Amino acid sequence: MQKVDQGALSTGSGGDPRSDLMSQIRDGTVLRPVGDREPNADRSSGSAGSGEVGTDALADALRRALAERGRVIRSSDEDDSDSNSANDDWDD
Repeated sequence: MQKVDQGALSTGSGGDPRSDLMSQIRDGTVLRPVGDREPNADRSSGSAGSGEVGTDALADALRRALAERGRVIRSSDEDDSDSNSANDDWDD
């Protein structure tokens, strides 16, 4: 086994940014407060400059694709249940 260098375990800079942030918090750095905002306010506006329009279009396309897939799966299950009605050998 290799020995662990205690200097490498120190909470100095140059490491993971999340670890550096936690180190600063532990050392007493005061974080600035974040203003309150509504998470869906930009999305509901639908303005072209917000950058969220593409996200909404993508979400709508995904929703339609999942709904279509659900319909195909349900119709496939209904077809299988008709063919399995004669194969009730598993019921004891």
